[in-house]
This record gives sequence, C-alpha cells and structure tokens, in this order.
Amino acid sequence: MKTACVVIVMALVSWNCGGPRAMKASINETAALDGRSMPWNPLQGNMIAPIVDKRASTISILYGNDAAVAYARSHSIPEYPDGSVLALVTWEEQADVRWFGGQIPGRVKSIEFVTQREGRATYERFEGVPLTRTATSGESRAAELLSIRAPVTVN
Repeated sequence: MKTACVVIVMALVSWNCGGPRAMKASINETAALDGRSMPWNPLQGNMIAPIVDKRASTISILYGNDAAVAYARSHSIPEYPDGSVLALVTWEEQADVRWFGGQIPGRVKSIEFVTQREGRATYERFEGVPLTRTATSGESRAAELLSIRAPVTVN
C-alpha cells in the first residue's frame, strides 16, 4: 500500500511539473527599462541598496555607476566624488505567479537620478508611460538619495 501511494504521489508531482501546463521561463518585461529617454540606464550599473515600501506597495533599488558604487561601499559620509551617478528605480509591486505570496517588480513608477559634478549634485526625475522628465530640481530629494547607505556584509 505504501509503495502504491509513493508511486501515485511521484506521478502527480512529475505530471504537474513537466506537463503541458508547466510554466516556461520568461523575462519580466513589465519591469524592463527603456534607457533611451534617460541620461543613463540604471540597469547597466550595480545595485547599492534595495528598498521595499510595504505601505506604498513599491520596490525600489538604488543603482550606481562604478564610481558611485565604489564610494558607497567604502564610505559612510554622502560626499560622492565627481562623476558619480545614482539612480533610484521604483516599481509598483505585483504578485509573482511562480511563487505564492511573493512580490516582484511590476510597472516602473519613477526613476530619480543624482549626478555629482564639480562638487554639486544635480537631480532629475522621470515618470509616466513612456518615461518622461518631470523634475530637474530637488536639492532635498537629492540629499536623501545621497544619504542611502549600502548594506554591510560580513565575511
């Protein structure tokens, strides 16, 4: 009897996993970025810090170019060197169809850029579909983004 139950369970598992209803791997195109209208494509940089806002149902990732990432990972004072570019990409959350209860990035809500040049930070914000520039000033918001710290990892 035990053997029969095991065989039935194994058959159900293999049918469910490999049958015609099996999900095929795909790219989350809803969360993709079109870098043509922006000063820099954040997904070509490296992640500095992830941020999840449960109240707003958003997922954000702070990306940086090589100069910004190197500085963020080794300094705690937000005085990025000239040439640093930070980009905070914020997505709406959406349910992950492959993982019950999981949340993944959905539609891009906004992208905020802070560029450090000649000792001064410049700020730009892009929103909407397609992404269009909606703000070019915001010293206090730029300061907020510059103050986000990279998580500390211990080996």
